[in-house]
Amino acid sequence: MPVIPNAPLITIKQTPRGRGVFSLGALPKGTQLLTTDVITAHVINRAYRKEVCAQCFGYERGRTLKARAPKAGAYFCGPACLASWSAATSPPELAALEALEAFVKAKAPSRAPSPAPDAVLPDACAARPSPAHIRAAWAGAAPAAAAIAAARGGSVARPHGRALRAALAAPPAPDVLAFLLAGALSRAYRRGAWRAGRALAADAQPYAAAADLAAHVQAFLQLRAVVPGALVERVGAAACWGLAARDRRNAFGIRELGDAGEEYFGFALWPHASFFNHDCDPNVGKERVGRAWRFWLLRDVEADTELCISYLGGEERELNVNNRRARLKNNWDFECACDRCALESAEKDMQELYLGA
Repeated sequence: MPVIPNAPLITIKQTPRGRGVFSLGALPKGTQLLTTDVITAHVINRAYRKEVCAQCFGYERGRTLKARAPKAGAYFCGPACLASWSAATSPPELAALEALEAFVKAKAPSRAPSPAPDAVLPDACAARPSPAHIRAAWAGAAPAAAAIAAARGGSVARPHGRALRAALAAPPAPDVLAFLLAGALSRAYRRGAWRAGRALAADAQPYAAAADLAAHVQAFLQLRAVVPGALVERVGAAACWGLAARDRRNAFGIRELGDAGEEYFGFALWPHASFFNHDCDPNVGKERVGRAWRFWLLRDVEADTELCISYLGGEERELNVNNRRARLKNNWDFECACDRCALESAEKDMQELYLGA
């Protein structure tokens, strides 16, 4: 069972709905449970990258940030965040970020923001791809991926050159590219963050539509074509597919004013924060502070109590059971059976029975 570092008051246990976080002892309201800034991968949507700090994810009401690393396409709220980001970004990582930024800028991509990972994507091509379709799509990319690597290694064989040119000619999906590159960089240079992300449960059907799957496969091939040569083999099909499978149910949105904000700027995979399950009457509060998420108790709990957050960002306080369940089903693909939903559902059934009698 995975262990959450620097969190001596909590543990992870198996539950009927998957793994969850439990208290190790009786704890009072206000107890600080976890603060984590470990990120496996993240993306600030390209439409907002000039307004959202690449280091602390701060937002200043649409103001274009002046501190920046222009070749990497990164903007910062001030010199301190720029300095922190620069110190934490190794030369190989910087080279990869700059290569991707040069590629995307040269292709003049659309400025439209990417949809939130917790939003239902439009069914652009077909129903949600099945596990078999997903396996086939990624397996089908293997010959092109190998050919691209061969071409970049110096091969002059025509099929290899064609595969490289085809990848470079395709229109990019900048936010998908940025997220997959972030994962590849973690895999190569931040092994602890990568292993923590790999410990999360994987969704067998992470793609909401065929177009979504196609965008990820194409982004994988493009990354193989543009990253520095030493990183090519770190951009693997299994790693990219696995990142998407873990992002599907575990990512947290990067929003204005933390999780409660209305504007959506991107998302990130904070693996240690992702073990908290949902409850419509949560006993744990959460708040994003810069790059970190902080969790604390909203009320006293006994030992061995499951500790749950709300996935609805506070909206659960106003929504009725049908609306809560519909939103959770649409966004996270489960029907909530928490005590609050069970009670409200039973009361609703009794009212309908009484009124219908």
